[in-house]
Amino acid sequence: MDTGANGYGVVTAAPTTLDVEFVAVPRTIERNTAPGAGPIAYRVSHRAELWAPGQAPKLVRTKQEGEMPLGA
Repeated sequence: MDTGANGYGVVTAAPTTLDVEFVAVPRTIERNTAPGAGPIAYRVSHRAELWAPGQAPKLVRTKQEGEMPLGA
């Protein structure tokens, strides 16, 4: 569990892959009124190739930006 930031996830499903990107933004006290999304604490992406019934999917980290709070 990550308790160091707020954020969102984006899932992209294709016929043979499933990609998930998690984006975390630092917690703020006041609303960001500046143009753009503001600072990013970290961003990490994983991919799972198509897996057979009864098998567990194998996740591969495909991208990492920023300081990861839970270890690499």
